[in-house]
Amino acid sequence: MFEKYLALHASAGSGKTYALSVRYISLLYLGASPSKILTLTFTNKAASEMKSRIFETLVNLEEKNELEDISLQVGISKEEIIKRKGAILKRFLNEDLSISTIDSFFASILRKFSLHAGIMPDFGIESSLVDTNLVEKFLRICIQNKKYDSLIRFALHEEQKLSSVFELLDSFYQKEGEFDASLFPKAHLANSEKVFELLEALKEHFIKCNASTRAINTFTCKDISELLGKGFLQKESLAYWDYKKHVNDTVEELFFALKEELQIYLQRREAYILGELGDLYIIYKSTLRVLNKELSTLSFSDVTNIIYSLLQNEITKEFLYFRLDGKIEHMLIDEFQDTNVLQFKILEPLMREIVSGVGIKEFKSLFFVGDIKQSIYRFRGGAKELFEHSVKEFRVKRDILDTNYRSSLNVVEFVNDTFGDLIKGYERQKVNSDAIGYVNVTQVEEIQALIVKNINSLLSHGVTCKDIAILVHQNKDAKSIQELLLKEIEGVKVQTEATLKLIQVPMVQGVLNLLKYAYFQEELYAKNFLALCGEDFREDVVISWLDLNLPPAKIIIEVVRRYKLFSQDLDIIKLVEVASRYSDIESFLFECDTLSDEAKSEDNDGIKILTIHKSKGLEFEHVLVVDRLQAPNNRSDTLLYEYEDIHLKALYQRVKNREYLDERYQEAKTKEKMLEEEDKLNVYYVAFTRAKSSLMICSKKEGSAFELLGLSPMTKGEIQTKQTTHKQVDLVKMEENFTRFGSQKQELVEEEKEGNNFYASQYGLAMHYCLEMMRDFSKESLEVAYKAMYN
Repeated sequence: MFEKYLALHASAGSGKTYALSVRYISLLYLGASPSKILTLTFTNKAASEMKSRIFETLVNLEEKNELEDISLQVGISKEEIIKRKGAILKRFLNEDLSISTIDSFFASILRKFSLHAGIMPDFGIESSLVDTNLVEKFLRICIQNKKYDSLIRFALHEEQKLSSVFELLDSFYQKEGEFDASLFPKAHLANSEKVFELLEALKEHFIKCNASTRAINTFTCKDISELLGKGFLQKESLAYWDYKKHVNDTVEELFFALKEELQIYLQRREAYILGELGDLYIIYKSTLRVLNKELSTLSFSDVTNIIYSLLQNEITKEFLYFRLDGKIEHMLIDEFQDTNVLQFKILEPLMREIVSGVGIKEFKSLFFVGDIKQSIYRFRGGAKELFEHSVKEFRVKRDILDTNYRSSLNVVEFVNDTFGDLIKGYERQKVNSDAIGYVNVTQVEEIQALIVKNINSLLSHGVTCKDIAILVHQNKDAKSIQELLLKEIEGVKVQTEATLKLIQVPMVQGVLNLLKYAYFQEELYAKNFLALCGEDFREDVVISWLDLNLPPAKIIIEVVRRYKLFSQDLDIIKLVEVASRYSDIESFLFECDTLSDEAKSEDNDGIKILTIHKSKGLEFEHVLVVDRLQAPNNRSDTLLYEYEDIHLKALYQRVKNREYLDERYQEAKTKEKMLEEEDKLNVYYVAFTRAKSSLMICSKKEGSAFELLGLSPMTKGEIQTKQTTHKQVDLVKMEENFTRFGSQKQELVEEEKEGNNFYASQYGLAMHYCLEMMRDFSKESLEVAYKAMYN
């Protein structure tokens, strides 16, 4: 039976993508138009995989497990579903699909209403506009508005660099829908005179009582920061340590008065800071808008903020839905636990309209899926509380996927045992796999040696490099481990990304360099092209035949044909596909170096080393989760945000020892500490659930990042290798139907190459790669770089 309004709790490996594809295809069989099924993901990769999964399932529906579930949901026999498959597939292929990231969907909305915000509909998208242009323009506007002196005074008083001030202003921008920073009231600079008068009175008392020098010196402070670092502020009374025999009622009254006055000072300083930041935020936001209009370029944060602002001030939610009503009848939202409050507030009217039951269309549905245990992006605004909030708000039915289809028995049981009592509301997963699997927890003093030992153990059991992933806490750990493995294990292949990007494939780089040579006329690009394609880099490259007025895709096809670069290469096909998005060579060349599309080839066979956050959504046969190699960046935020459910309750300045002076601040800090611990648990849950067959945890004996998990050394099961059979894939040769552009008059004469030309080009490439891999000009760095080049 098809449930119109459904929220799905999907633990790691429980078949979330399967459930989404079944839901989507069921909607098609129930008569929904593909263009009216809005499917939102958080990454382009996930959106692309969703399209591919739906297409593949439809094409091979007879052989798919989805057939049974689709039949149950739509109430149609399997035979009838197969019979109608052709028509359904045709509709899916011929109609515009509404499967995209949330950011892309918001951009498409803004293009409909952009003139309301004074922005042209053809605006471009960049990841961020925080650069020197923004800083310079911001400072100029500060000067024009006579706020420059105020900015400098604020930065000096709070010991903040300009970059830190910008980070604060940007954090306000990211939380635009939660509070209006421009409404913070102005306040005067806080005065600490009374605080130091009370401190001096206490000091004088202990001097008169002939207290010890160390006791007296405790009350000597040059500024508020030094005072806030004093341990006595953590006490309820001074009746302890060296002070005890000198304390009386007068001293206690002075002590309580000091703490109370210090609390008042901090509250006033907080008000001053927020007031100053509020003024600066108005300038910051207006500066962004000026740049948005001048450059006709927005970041995704700009898009989201402008839409929200329009909904609040320019257009009604009813008008928004009216403009989209004919295009959205069904919503599917993936990874809902990673949605932030501002995104939710924009999606909310669409979701509410669907579940209201009132509208032009009778059949509408809402489906969102997520797992609050995998909520690891709170630092970017992700609010896992939105999942439960939406379940209650929209009164949708809740269902749970409770079976793990990814991991082996031992891995699933280890995860259940580890997190069962640590994560609130944790439900043990059932096991679907027949594989027993392997789990190992080792605690040592020397982590690097353990990593090498575990990798060697896997390789000795016949595990291939491409089936191994090493998950780390931070990027600098990944770099260190890469250098370690290249140095210690002969012939090992290592890569610090999970997947190879298309623009990292040598043949693709070669084609792009030729196009750059043709356009920019820089000789270096010609030499790069020859070297990357295995030619003698001393040869001349003739490009007079190349017509740059053609669409980029056709130019690439001509290059590939001319230089015979295609030999059933999937990456070249992918490059042509990507280039077809662009209408002219200029727009393609100026964006090609930032393309995020993944390679299609199998040149992806090294050990993957990546951060736990980057591993989310991926899976690997054998996983090593490594303790921190280096201390984390413990730079705390200047401000502390306190939430009640999804609503911002209060905002505080973070100050050392303030929790011993201010009860409200103490409550907020305690709540934040609990959330930080939940974040850590979620991070390790994500890390451990990436493993399919083997999970190895490399932990320190002392000061381990895994301490909160309470792990003990253990080994369970044996390393198992996945038996694979390599079959020849026959690619269907497509009939060439290229447009002919005529032939050139001059014949291309193939020159006989000298025997050492290939060697010379390879030597040049190797030397450049070796130099790029060097961290510095030391002998040790050269040895590591040479080994990387050699392998």
